[in-house]
Amino acid sequence: MEINTENNYKIIKKIGEGGFGDVYLIEKEKKIYALKKSKFKLSKEEIENLSKIINILTKIKNDNIIKYYNTFVEKDTFCILMEYGGDYNLKQFIKSFTDKHEFIKEHIIKDIIFQICIGLKDIHKNNIIHRDLTPDNIFIDKNNKIKIGDFDISKILTTNKRYTQNIIGKYHYFAPEIEKGEKYNYKIDIYSLGCIIYELFTLNEYYIHKKIDDKECIIDLDVYNKKWQDLIDSLLQKDYHQRPDIEQVLNKINLIKDENTNKINSKKNNEIRLTVKVNHWEIGTKIYFLNNIDNKNWISEDKNYHDLFNEMNSSNTELFINDEKYELHKYFIPKKEGIFSIKIILHFSIKDCSYMFYNCYNLTNVDLSSFDAQNVVNMEGMFSCNDLRTIDFSSINTENVTNMSSLFKYSMKLYECNLSSINTKNVIDMKYMFHKCYCLHNLNLSSFDTSKVENMEGMFWACYWLENIELTSFNTVNVNNMKRLFSNCEHLKSLDLSSFKTRNVTNMESMFSLCSSLKSIDLSSFDTKNVTNMEGMFGSCSVENLDLSSFDTEKVTSMNSMFCYDLNLKSIDLSSFNTKNVTDMVMMFGLCSNLKILDLSSFDT
Repeated sequence: MEINTENNYKIIKKIGEGGFGDVYLIEKEKKIYALKKSKFKLSKEEIENLSKIINILTKIKNDNIIKYYNTFVEKDTFCILMEYGGDYNLKQFIKSFTDKHEFIKEHIIKDIIFQICIGLKDIHKNNIIHRDLTPDNIFIDKNNKIKIGDFDISKILTTNKRYTQNIIGKYHYFAPEIEKGEKYNYKIDIYSLGCIIYELFTLNEYYIHKKIDDKECIIDLDVYNKKWQDLIDSLLQKDYHQRPDIEQVLNKINLIKDENTNKINSKKNNEIRLTVKVNHWEIGTKIYFLNNIDNKNWISEDKNYHDLFNEMNSSNTELFINDEKYELHKYFIPKKEGIFSIKIILHFSIKDCSYMFYNCYNLTNVDLSSFDAQNVVNMEGMFSCNDLRTIDFSSINTENVTNMSSLFKYSMKLYECNLSSINTKNVIDMKYMFHKCYCLHNLNLSSFDTSKVENMEGMFWACYWLENIELTSFNTVNVNNMKRLFSNCEHLKSLDLSSFKTRNVTNMESMFSLCSSLKSIDLSSFDTKNVTNMEGMFGSCSVENLDLSSFDTEKVTSMNSMFCYDLNLKSIDLSSFNTKNVTDMVMMFGLCSNLKILDLSSFDT
């Protein structure tokens, strides 16, 4: 870490570079900042212009603009001290959807555009032209919070000088007047904004689109409101006099919002959109996009799965594959490889969605933003499909759902799961809900209402790469089964179980088994008076110390392999253990090689 004593800051690392200079992440007075250093010695005029702009920016209080603090010269190098906006920008955000072959949802785009406009409004209000408004210069965080940055080549327009003429900025986002070498004003930012909005809706750069076919830009009107197309057309007018100013843009966005809300509310069609990836060896074979189950009894011993296809017929269902209408089947036979967009329009509501997409291996994305789920009560095994990458529940009404058991079971490639708005207040069964979701790294379940849940058996079983689970809001007062709840979560590093109420739990078999990265577990709040089975409960863990002094084991009958293979276990308090009903202690402490002292004087064997 390089320390600069003169200006009292520490350089942590280099985080970016551009035409103006390099950007560093620094620590100054115990706070994190970004510091931009010019590559070249600036002229007196350049320093004066930039200093004026930064001075104006320091006075702007807008959450959608990177905060600027001050400037200084260090060994002939012009330096700008500013807020650290993060390492992720809008260009990378768009690319993440391109890589997933998935459109960005309209409400997300709307929110992003609105924030950019709010920032741009204050920039223009203070007579600044950004001149380099591109997705690379707009920062976005995990909550889609936007901040406009990189004002290095910005220009102040004074009362006497309402136009400028320098050719500067990124060519792909140039307004026509810049390309022609004509005078320009703040309307060049409006043109750049049009290019950015087009890119958000199409996942393609507008410049590249025009270069390829020289057509007017067209967004997918089957996916998005036509008013967005009208807005983009107005922003990309070749004559800047015809372009709206930023206030007019905001007014247009608000009108789109109102009209789109009415459009959604009046919509009769109930749509499911799917993305299916076909490889070359699958050409000519049946590709299933609805439940692919040969043996109905294989799903469950006591019930059959719900076959949605039986509810469909030509009068109440329409099927489109890559916008072409097809005869209704639960599969299609591709003639070529690639990505296929499937739209199913249902002219009826569904109550039972159990195993809807079960075993549909080629399914990579499910879009339920237009799916009417208000009457759905059963989602058992609904997304149990191996190739599913992402799922977003933010627009689904699940308030009547009672069964979410095996909801994502065997979704081995699922890496992104937005459950922030999911309503689980009536759910009774969450058994195997995330079973074998190998690729999930983090799960935020803070919005989960589990007050009615009775069964959590294997809920996170074999979530191999899961590192963190937010469980602090969990109400487990009615849960009776926690068998294998966290079993085989090998990368789970911490668990906050302080809110867990376990007074009705009878089965804790293998609850933490194979949690090999879990070093400590606080079980002081656990009530185990009704537990009968603790077999393999801590087997193959890496917990070093266990305080089980609060454990009531009066009803436990099996402690088989309870601590077996915990190679790191050094101490354990078993002084309160009641083992009078235990019949099986086979391998109870087998291979606990670091356990030095074991007091079993209270054991009734």
